[in-house]
Amino acid sequence: MFGLAALVTKRSGFDLPHSALPWLYVALAAFVVAAIAALVANIPIRYSTPKIAAFTKVVREKWDDSGRVAQRRVALTRLEMVRTYRRGNNLKGRILIGAIVAEVIAVVALAVAVSIVLAHGLD
Repeated sequence: MFGLAALVTKRSGFDLPHSALPWLYVALAAFVVAAIAALVANIPIRYSTPKIAAFTKVVREKWDDSGRVAQRRVALTRLEMVRTYRRGNNLKGRILIGAIVAEVIAVVALAVAVSIVLAHGLD
């Protein structure tokens, strides 16, 4: 799109139409937001995991518990881990969806701006 617009704007005396400027600013801002959101979505986050100290305490204080109690404790620990993993992944997913939406907005705004420039250049 920019290549076609560049050909049109190479004409001598060409002025960028003022109506294209807001669309270009929206496209630029949306591309920046998309890029930042995509980078943020890739930042490693801390997931809740059992701590060594907690394991040590359980081994010391609960070693003689029945198998059933131990299985329940393990299951609850795993459920908590899955819950935090899902929460973190859902957050990253929402950020990534935001990045995609921003990129779509940027592409549409850029397409509108280029079409304005082309329409103005073909006059």
